[in-house]
Amino acid sequence: MSATGTNGIVSIAPQKQQFGKNAYDLTLHEWSKIPVTQADMGPQKSVQMFAPEVNGLGVPQGFYTDAVAFGGQVALTPRAGGVLGWLLHAFMGNCVTTADTPVTGAHRHQFRYAADALASPWLSVRRFVPGATTAKGYGEFGYDCKIGSMNFVIPAKGQMAMSAEIIGTRTGNEQTPSAWAYQNANFDAISTSPLSANGSLRIAGETYRVNGLNVKAQNMFSSVQDEQSIGDLYAGDLTLLARQVEVTLSVIYTDGGILAQFLSGSRVGEGVSPEVFQTITGSSPAFEATFDSPAKVVGSTPFSLRLRGNSIVWRVTRPPTLQANQLMTLELTGTFVSPTSGQYFEIEVINGTTSYAWPVAPAIAGVATLVNYATPYSAVTIDNTLTFTSPMANLNGGVITVSNLYNSTATTTLGITEGTIGIKSGGATGTPLVVALDTDATPAAIQTALRTITLVDSSPVVGVRGVRVTVTDGDAGVTEFDYHVRTV
Repeated sequence: MSATGTNGIVSIAPQKQQFGKNAYDLTLHEWSKIPVTQADMGPQKSVQMFAPEVNGLGVPQGFYTDAVAFGGQVALTPRAGGVLGWLLHAFMGNCVTTADTPVTGAHRHQFRYAADALASPWLSVRRFVPGATTAKGYGEFGYDCKIGSMNFVIPAKGQMAMSAEIIGTRTGNEQTPSAWAYQNANFDAISTSPLSANGSLRIAGETYRVNGLNVKAQNMFSSVQDEQSIGDLYAGDLTLLARQVEVTLSVIYTDGGILAQFLSGSRVGEGVSPEVFQTITGSSPAFEATFDSPAKVVGSTPFSLRLRGNSIVWRVTRPPTLQANQLMTLELTGTFVSPTSGQYFEIEVINGTTSYAWPVAPAIAGVATLVNYATPYSAVTIDNTLTFTSPMANLNGGVITVSNLYNSTATTTLGITEGTIGIKSGGATGTPLVVALDTDATPAAIQTALRTITLVDSSPVVGVRGVRVTVTDGDAGVTEFDYHVRTV
């Protein structure tokens, strides 16, 4: 019996932060199914050949794994309702949500590029690969992922199509994917997919008739090989080098004014302007493509998806084509450029979801990195001015761990006045100090406790020792900081 792809599931989950080499737990994420039409992704190895040895026969001695990563592409029919917003937020980095006040129950989500180019959020992706029987299913997952590109294709007729390219720096597999849980029991309703027949295209405030539209937005990251570090099998951070948005459309040719506008800059212009025609923000966006779905969010407000840009340079990539008994078309390509005002590129979704707020990890800040430990070697407070923040009301189920990194001795004791935030264990004879947090562990109470961490050692090693403080919030959030304690 053969396995069919229709039994596969691709799901995504927002990460609070990059995990790197910290502990990663699949079960701590909130996973949502994506209704994809094709998925070509999974763990990937970069395999390199050993170079021939000096004075050898000039024959390579085999292969080795240069890097391991997670990546690939998914194709989907985007549903304006449901989890599409999480993909858009992961790609753009920022989301502004407002209630669509004219109609109660509808919400307007505006996905924009984050001001900090490096602030694009981390995403986890997993895929259930079906077998001929349930017992033979296989699970793959990648974390510390980014979205490299999004491509929107709007045909002359039918539904909008979309593809996303995903790359991640960490990967793994799971032998029991049948136990995987999801936030959404079912896939999103197909009736919320935008239809090309329900759309409109406007350039500089003027509506155009088109029979094909493609919008490609790219986040150009450094490659796995660029980010390779010595002694580390995995790639490092994916550095965002540049962003680019380009739109290609086939305009139904009606009169010479259309062609003149893009060649000379004016619909009544003569000749060809040496300048590239550019549309900029005025009373309306320089470019706006709006597509509604057959379904309504509430009342008369449809689920919809809009693509906007505020400054675009245009070029004619294919002149009007003459063909008997056929409509003439003109192919144009526009490249988005930095506007003098407004957003560079924006994707807007109107649906019933209240928000796409990306989860935030706890954070330790304002720390003193070098602490002096002097005779008579009584207990020293490591840092009584640090700050601790978390959006969670309490961190029940989380853990505070204070551990020795290097140069500790059997006489090293780590202490903390933890109040009533949890149960304390360890800390003596060079062992880690652990506090299992309970419902009293509010961010303010944890900050107070962290400021009471002490170190004492009756026979310290001369020089500098390391102490690491780690706080997990019990919900896939981790923060840590290393202190360096110098014996003087």
